[in-house]
Amino acid sequence: FMGVSAGFGQRFPSTDHQIKQAEQTARQLLKRRNYSEAISFLQNEIELHQKDAARFPFYLMLIDALLSIGDLDRAQSTIAEAESHITWSWDQAALDKLKRRHSAMQDLLSDSVLVAGKVRGERIDTLAAPQEATPGAQVMVTNSFFEADLRMIMSDLSMETGIPILWDPTLKGLVTYEAIDKPLEEVLAALLFPNGFTYRYVNGAYYVGSVKPGDPAFTMLSTTKVIPLANIIAREAVKSLSDFYEPYVKVSESNNTVCITAPPIFVDRISEDLKKLDRPPVQISIEVIVVELSTTGMHEMGLDWTITRSAERSPKYPWSIGSNHTNIENGSFTGDYTQAGFKVGGYMTDLILQLQALVESGDARIRANPRITTMHGRQAEIGITRDQYFVIQTTGGAQQQQYNTLQSVSSGIRLEITPYASESGEITVEVNPQVGDVVGQGAEGFPEINTRSASTSVRVKDGETFTIGGLNIEQNKITRRKIPVLGDIPLFGYLFRYDKQEMRDTDLVIFITPRLLKNDK
Repeated sequence: FMGVSAGFGQRFPSTDHQIKQAEQTARQLLKRRNYSEAISFLQNEIELHQKDAARFPFYLMLIDALLSIGDLDRAQSTIAEAESHITWSWDQAALDKLKRRHSAMQDLLSDSVLVAGKVRGERIDTLAAPQEATPGAQVMVTNSFFEADLRMIMSDLSMETGIPILWDPTLKGLVTYEAIDKPLEEVLAALLFPNGFTYRYVNGAYYVGSVKPGDPAFTMLSTTKVIPLANIIAREAVKSLSDFYEPYVKVSESNNTVCITAPPIFVDRISEDLKKLDRPPVQISIEVIVVELSTTGMHEMGLDWTITRSAERSPKYPWSIGSNHTNIENGSFTGDYTQAGFKVGGYMTDLILQLQALVESGDARIRANPRITTMHGRQAEIGITRDQYFVIQTTGGAQQQQYNTLQSVSSGIRLEITPYASESGEITVEVNPQVGDVVGQGAEGFPEINTRSASTSVRVKDGETFTIGGLNIEQNKITRRKIPVLGDIPLFGYLFRYDKQEMRDTDLVIFITPRLLKNDK
């Protein structure tokens, strides 16, 4: 810098390289706010360069420096001089920007805001704080910036509008933007938001800084809002939000609320998203009929797992369940029937009547008819179980003593049902039934359990019934009758007692009917 400034007053033929070097030096002086040195340097360069195209950038920087120190009269005369050296249309646009800045500063000059009195031709060195704007005031801005530093832009906007704009040390970046009669806040949003900065109006001034919670001005720039949730768990709602908002939200599980601490624009957006998530969920009522059917009962109902319909079968009962089939084979559909559920139509009333007839004839037994209501996407569980206790003998201790303990084993039916409602009114149901029966005891006295399970996903209409079958149940019942005392004699006791063993083989059929519950609102 010193090598360049030492040549003040010397005249040498100018070159493009010298002009660019001089422009760079002048910009550095302005950036450092060395306005007095910048003014002297720029005046010297204007005298050195005779070409209008070469001199015009120095005129613009000289006007900027004069406005920065408040010397409006010299700035006005320099503007008039620069107008005679305009070559291109963009030169006029750049000069118009400085003229608007000069005009705004003149409007601010009055006896109430001047610290040093204004005398015609006297240099003005100090200005008091600009007049305040009221919150929400529509202060219009007309300005253009080309690869300008954000700090310089904020300073320019503050000078143009008369509203203090303060920023924290994190503000930086180059921006190209043009505003024509746009509100100040709209201009601030366009300049700051894409670059990761925000603003807030507090006590008559705009504060600008980073949106990151760890930055210095975040406390000044942020606000807090608590959102109570009524229909969704707060923790699940926060997981559904964009990851970008994670630093700004906290969950209170005890109150089921979400606390938002963020810049106001973020608070509004997060609140809107939470409102969309906190809608009353669709509720679905599920009716289940669990039936044990004998072979005769299955034929009476007209159900066959081969999914065929014979010509002689009555159209009234086109479905059948046959326990002799281990696979489904029907055209393009082949698979293990324990992994599938099948629609049987919306005939719940006829189904109940038919089952009642089979129960009276002894060919069917209704194990359970539970009803349960759950919400869209929430799993419901139904358990129809029986606890059986077995004596388990164990040996332990120093004397190898024998101990008897009771072991509880649950058997029966368990259903896991998860319904999903669609906008079309159809319901997708995921069902996982499991049937377990104790069939006896092993050599060590431990119970032996026979377990069958299935897994299916079926799409049905509202109120339509589908069925799951093929879950065979084997029951082995042993009844012992004896003559008291004599029946317990070792070796010869069998002469005075007898055991009766009954085997029963039935098929378990599960009928499931989901229904949408209408929302009153």
